[in-house]
Amino acid sequence: RRETKRLQNAMAAADAEEILHAHAPGLVEVENDMEKTIQLTQLQLKHGEHLEENVARNVFDLDLKECSPYQMRYDRSGRYALLTGKGGHVSIID
Repeated sequence: RRETKRLQNAMAAADAEEILHAHAPGLVEVENDMEKTIQLTQLQLKHGEHLEENVARNVFDLDLKECSPYQMRYDRSGRYALLTGKGGHVSIID
């Protein structure tokens, strides 16, 4: 019975890993040591040659001034985001 529960948990974890693709995080590579990835803006990423076209379409702006401040955290794969606001708002973005 205990081994069955462990097996079910292991299978659920394997399924989650496959769905979330946590093994393949996104990253930005620099061309030389003098470049810093922190200098890239969302606008440069969206309209530059840094991202594939289908990825660049997913760049968006959030204008949430009424109930701010907000925090945003991404999962390791970068696909899902958790948006939380000081007013108690919680949102998951895919």
